[in-house]
Amino acid sequence: MTISKAVDESADLCEAMTGSPENGLASENADLEPASVQAERRESRNRSILLGAGFAFFSKFPALLVMIVSVPLAIDALGEERFGVWVTVTTLLTLLRFLDGGAANAVINIVAECDQKQSKDAAKSLVSSVYAFLAIVACWCFGLQFLIVPQIDWGWLLSLPDTISSREVIVVTLAGAGSYFISMPLTVGAKVLTGLQKSHWVSIANSVANVVSVIATVIAWYVDAGLVEFVLCFAAQPILSGIISTWLSFRVRQGIYRPNMRVVSRHSFSHALKVGALFWVLQICAAVAYQCDALIVSHFAGLTETAKLGLVSRLFLVANSVAMLVMGPLWPAFREANLAGDADWVRQTFKKSMKYCMLVSIALTLPLTFFFNPINQIWTGGSADPTGWLVISVFLWSNLQVAGRIIAMLLNGLHVIKLQVICSILMMVLNVAFSIPLTVYYGASGVVLGSVLSFTLAILLPYCFWIPRVIDRQCRIAEGTR
Repeated sequence: MTISKAVDESADLCEAMTGSPENGLASENADLEPASVQAERRESRNRSILLGAGFAFFSKFPALLVMIVSVPLAIDALGEERFGVWVTVTTLLTLLRFLDGGAANAVINIVAECDQKQSKDAAKSLVSSVYAFLAIVACWCFGLQFLIVPQIDWGWLLSLPDTISSREVIVVTLAGAGSYFISMPLTVGAKVLTGLQKSHWVSIANSVANVVSVIATVIAWYVDAGLVEFVLCFAAQPILSGIISTWLSFRVRQGIYRPNMRVVSRHSFSHALKVGALFWVLQICAAVAYQCDALIVSHFAGLTETAKLGLVSRLFLVANSVAMLVMGPLWPAFREANLAGDADWVRQTFKKSMKYCMLVSIALTLPLTFFFNPINQIWTGGSADPTGWLVISVFLWSNLQVAGRIIAMLLNGLHVIKLQVICSILMMVLNVAFSIPLTVYYGASGVVLGSVLSFTLAILLPYCFWIPRVIDRQCRIAEGTR
């Protein structure tokens, strides 16, 4: 299948509960709306983006506090090698996201569509079915982990030194994975709020959870806690955030998003999995392409190199998170504009978001690159001592990720998923092929360079070619229906 065919067919993958298929950015009914209605929709979208970005800005302070506080305390309490284990295990937890079958991410598009069409019964049935599905998956996975995790040869996989036993890593992994499975059904609430363009409520939930995580981390350091306790401090954050987001989602739209087992249906369940199928494939590809760096470095270069990678990556993440403030609200806003047939708004908003987010990202990460050593000396007392090549590599990679995240928000909103899957599969293969030999020869900087090369070849260059054509195609559809 060619990429052009993938783009052409991507709109056919998502069908409303009413049975009417989507056709790109255009909606005949939407294009017949008066200009005043379209202007009101644009104003509402812009307001939602600004509100979400504003709340995200304030919510980032607790998140940044978590990062700033947890890293030096973890290094001080655990040492470099156990900090490397902490980095690897917390990174591996993100790989578990694919276990939801893509259903959680599908909720964003489903809720946005049902809300735009005011299909309350369909929305309630679909969301309730996703809650039931994730609860069942979480229970099964929680039990299976006790059979699978102990069978893994962690000493070989992470190249553990004699000072760290495989049993310790097993306990840490079970604790972290168990916490993730508990939080799995709770992710639906945040997706519902995001689909309703109320991501500022999600930001509030994350802020509260991050503050609690910081307090827990400080307590763990003060009582000289071990690796398990530090991992739990990290893993408990999504549980608390999920509880708050779920409670908030129950209170919107007269409580129609509160799960009800009586409206769970096979049809709704099948529709959610159909919409989420490509999201699921995309999650798997992204997990391998983006989240396996720590595992590769641990196995081929050792935990000390993993500690260096974790230290530099987390410092640059602090800067990048500011540039990513506006990204959360973009997905549902693009989706709503998709359903309303407002192609011009999509094109203009995408260009502005890319321009300003990249400018902010570069402006924040460039000083970190030049002054990393003194900053690290103040932050951690000079721990890990990463090389200059590693710092430069992470600078390039962090800015590429910002660009990729904005593009993903656009394509997710337009439901152009097959193109992302094709490019992500290619990146996954190239990333593993490049990263392993580069890590063997250059250590932690090698795995980052592998990610930079694979992202540029498999994601950035194809997207630069196809995205203008995708948007222009959708614009022609919108203009033809007016």
